[in-house]
Amino acid sequence: MKRFVIVVGSVGVTAGVLAIAMTLGSMSFEYRQASFHQGRLQRLVEKEPSVELVSTALNEEGTQLVGSAAGEAELRTLCEEWTGGVPDEALASIAKWPTARAFLTGDFVYILYFDEAGITRDFSLHQRPPQE
Repeated sequence: MKRFVIVVGSVGVTAGVLAIAMTLGSMSFEYRQASFHQGRLQRLVEKEPSVELVSTALNEEGTQLVGSAAGEAELRTLCEEWTGGVPDEALASIAKWPTARAFLTGDFVYILYFDEAGITRDFSLHQRPPQE
C-alpha cells in the first residue's frame, strides 16, 4: 500500500508541475509575440512612412490589408469585425487622425492611423479573437 501511495503522489506532483510549466510557457510565448509586434509598430510610426509605402511593404511580407476606415463610424465597424470589439485607444486615435487601415498578421490585427497627408501617425495592436 505504501508503494501505491508513493507512485500516485509522484504522478500527481509531476502532473501539477507539468501543468504549471505549460501555463507559464504559454503566457511567456504570448507576451513575447505581443511585445514583438508592439516594438515593430512603434519603430514603424517613428519613421513616419506614407500610407502607400506601409501598405506595399506589409503586403509584400504577407500581412493582409483587411479594411480601411475614414472616421469613427467606419472604424467601429472595422474593429467589430476584426478585433471583436471597439477598443478605447482606437477611438482616441481616430479622433486625432482621420483615416485608418487594418492589417491582419497571424493572430494580430494592426490598425495604423494616418494624417491628412497620408503619413503614419499612430497605431493600435489587437489580438484577434478566436474564430468559431
